[in-house]
Amino acid sequence: MSTQSQTKTPVRSIPLLHLLQTRLILFFLAISIIPLVFVSWWTFTRSQNALSAQINDRLVAVRNLKAERLEAFLTSLETSLNVDANSPVIVDALQHFSSAEDFYSIRLAYLWDSTLLDAGQGTIYDRYHAQYHNIFGSMLNTKGYADMYLVAPDGTIVYNFDKGDDFATNLLSGPYKDTHLAALFRELRTSTDAEEVKITDFVPYGPSHGIPASFIGSPIIANGENIGVLIYQLNLAYLNDILQKEAEVIGMTGEVYLVGTDKLMRSDLRFSEESTILKQEIDNQAVRSALDGKTSTGQITNYNGELVLVAYQPLKFGTQTWALVTQVDAAEAATPANLLSSSILFFSGVVALLVTIIGIIITRRIIKPISELTMAAAAIAEGDINRPVPVTTRDEIGLLAQAFGTMTERLRDLLSGLEQQIADRTRALEQRSAYLESSAEISRAATSILDTDTLIRQVVQLIKERFNLYYVGLFLVDERNEWAILQAGTGEAGQKMLASNHRLKIGEGMIGWSIANAEARIALDVGEDAVRFENPYLPETRSEGALPLRSRGRVLGALTVQSAEESAFDQDILTTLQTMADQVAVALDNAELFAKSEAALEAERKAYGAL
Repeated sequence: MSTQSQTKTPVRSIPLLHLLQTRLILFFLAISIIPLVFVSWWTFTRSQNALSAQINDRLVAVRNLKAERLEAFLTSLETSLNVDANSPVIVDALQHFSSAEDFYSIRLAYLWDSTLLDAGQGTIYDRYHAQYHNIFGSMLNTKGYADMYLVAPDGTIVYNFDKGDDFATNLLSGPYKDTHLAALFRELRTSTDAEEVKITDFVPYGPSHGIPASFIGSPIIANGENIGVLIYQLNLAYLNDILQKEAEVIGMTGEVYLVGTDKLMRSDLRFSEESTILKQEIDNQAVRSALDGKTSTGQITNYNGELVLVAYQPLKFGTQTWALVTQVDAAEAATPANLLSSSILFFSGVVALLVTIIGIIITRRIIKPISELTMAAAAIAEGDINRPVPVTTRDEIGLLAQAFGTMTERLRDLLSGLEQQIADRTRALEQRSAYLESSAEISRAATSILDTDTLIRQVVQLIKERFNLYYVGLFLVDERNEWAILQAGTGEAGQKMLASNHRLKIGEGMIGWSIANAEARIALDVGEDAVRFENPYLPETRSEGALPLRSRGRVLGALTVQSAEESAFDQDILTTLQTMADQVAVALDNAELFAKSEAALEAERKAYGAL
């Protein structure tokens, strides 16, 4: 036996998990996926919290808006009732109707016919009924009441507009003496306080065909004495309209409703085909907490057994307390977060796959010279002394060091690229979250202010500060829809333009174009936009956006947002700013409606005073 055969040593096989190639691939995956998982989880958590806060803010904003509108509505009822009860028209009408005789015959002549002006019997009642009936009908239509009652001190309903079954009956001894209408009359019949107002809760009322009715009343005082009571029946349709209008702002499943102390609804559900007033019972934590005087938000199980997000508060008027609740299905609220989660999982999977492929390629390149060296060493150990050794450096250690150095350098480049991508995405999400938070803050400020001038000034200042802009101005369209007139502008430039009554032709310039087309317009480089108006007061403007103020299908004006940096506005910023501009427009519209309501109320007061 030769020496070569005696010294031959078999090459030992290595288990798969012990292979350097396997360990290197696993190492690549570990150092890439672990940071990726952490960053993905952190990004998702931050984004989910931001989305939850946005939904919660929306619920609270709608709840506050509805509470303000309901309180304004009820307060206006109280004010209007006081004015009406003390007006000469009401006092004279009550005295004239009360002077009539034989209310049994009067009842038979007018019952169930609200259109009849004169029964043709030649009575005193016929003459005064023809004089006042149309006047009272106009009052009901203007103020949105369902019916009105004039009740004499002895309890006789001497007049009501609808002429239902309760007309000309006695609330102290007649068939409806045990109703909540009669109870309201008894509370007010001896009062000499001209400003006293009382309201009843919703209770089924027979003369209204059993439909739930609520009444509000005030004593009629003449020469310091109680000569009767004026009572209005509230209009359920008007109340429902206040609650359900704009409920879709919360979401597709958004609901706004009122619940009484008996846990029965005082409004109709948005998606119910039948009336739910005093029929649907809602007894959950939100309702109980609101009736206990608490204002908050939370997550509960609703009347259908579904999980919902809610914002609630008590609503008090007179002796009545109701629970005001806004809600949206938790499933709908979670949809954006679920979409974000799916996107992050998909992105993580793609990155993991790419890392695996790149790891295999790099590992093979690293292992090849070592494998060749190992095979050469094994061949030499088996006696193949002529087997060449693929050494490109002075020794094997130098080659391995160079190979591992290359691997480390490539790994470092790979990780740096991945971390840069994640950092860029994180910064973008943080910036987006900051814009959304700023927009929500501005929207909250806008919905809390009812004075138009104050609202406009604070909005432009908040937008400039929160979005770090060079200049912000707000234009409103004039009555002829020809000019966009500057109402507020930030800084010294804004003051100068206001002093010079700065205005722009609608259809011309970015502001005029935006209003005419009801669309936003951006100039990323103001020098290249042919439509833009060159403003000498703002020499440092490098990029500009014009955002239409849209509300209820019309354009009220436009916002101009200007930056001293080029390309300062991208699509995400534009979308956020436009959403905020629409919310500001709605707030301006609401402020205008509030001002008009106040003016109308003042006009009514003067009109009644003239009568």
